[in-house]
Amino acid sequence: MKVHQPLIIHTEASLGWGGQEIRILTECCWFRDKGFRCVLMAPPGSPIAETFLKQGFEVIAVTFQKSSQIGDFFKCLQVFRDMSPYLVGSHSNIDTRVALAAAACAGIRRRVRYRHVSIPVRPSPWNHFIYRIITTRIITTAHAITAALSKDFSLPSGFAQSIPTGVANTDLSDKNVARSSVRESLGIPQTARIITQVSVLRAWKGHQYLLAAFDQLATIHQDLHLVLVGGGPGLEYLPAQIAGLSSRDRVHLVGHQEDTYPFFKAADIAVLASTGGEGVPQSTLQCFSCATAFVGTDVGGIPDIVTSGENGLLVPPADSQQLAKALSTLLQDPILSATLAANARTTFDQIGSVDYMGQSIRAFLDL
Repeated sequence: MKVHQPLIIHTEASLGWGGQEIRILTECCWFRDKGFRCVLMAPPGSPIAETFLKQGFEVIAVTFQKSSQIGDFFKCLQVFRDMSPYLVGSHSNIDTRVALAAAACAGIRRRVRYRHVSIPVRPSPWNHFIYRIITTRIITTAHAITAALSKDFSLPSGFAQSIPTGVANTDLSDKNVARSSVRESLGIPQTARIITQVSVLRAWKGHQYLLAAFDQLATIHQDLHLVLVGGGPGLEYLPAQIAGLSSRDRVHLVGHQEDTYPFFKAADIAVLASTGGEGVPQSTLQCFSCATAFVGTDVGGIPDIVTSGENGLLVPPADSQQLAKALSTLLQDPILSATLAANARTTFDQIGSVDYMGQSIRAFLDL
């Protein structure tokens, strides 16, 4: 006897790979484990399409480009009429315009617009149509995003909700092993102290301010090293900035890493120096899972999970002086650092897991 699996279709026009795409994959894996059938509609050959195929998901090729919107609309409309999904969720601008409009025309009852970044949405008539007419629910990754959308589009109470992306739990018993192996791989002393940022290397992640702050601290703390984990456009321009630092020999660009947890476990302090754009960052929750002291900027969804002085420290964005001051505080106060790290792990246990995310989505969407 064939078991009925409720069908969820996600759409994504992005040709990149980052937190947004990881969120879609994480969510689909969780729902598949709960008995749902999850299908992705995405441009053929895109990183998310290829990753979904490798994970055993069905992928329907849709170009989702400005030049193909009319044809994409009719393709989506036909797919939705044929497959009758229980829910359609869209994630980027082009696929939202095309797919949610098609889902509305096909009579799909649950049409969810996800908003992953805290970049403002212009309250134009077209965006009112998207956020108030063809969308039936909105899921964001931060309270700041939800509040802005609710105000700018006069959303009814309960129409939008912040549900951050959950991350994998990790075993803390191997922290000492990670500390040793990462230092060995970098060719630095086992006694070295490490500050780490794990993020895509792009301008609004604030690496330039972190580098300036580190250069100040490195003159005082001769055992201090900075490890930048991640790929992206910054690999083109950050080496030039690093070359101009007096501490350049203690800055390590290690590129994209499939498993970032060892770097969080090895770090004395993890940083996210973003200047904007953030929801609740997955990297911060990963840091919390690893019980590592955290310093972040007071932007986007970072304050949703970081209470400064309790489970981390917050500083203003684009302020290398304040960032250096916060890092110096933790470097000089190991008891405070350990307390913040322990409280960060408690925060993860309460709200950071993938299961917490999935159950929150089910409750909000009545799935």
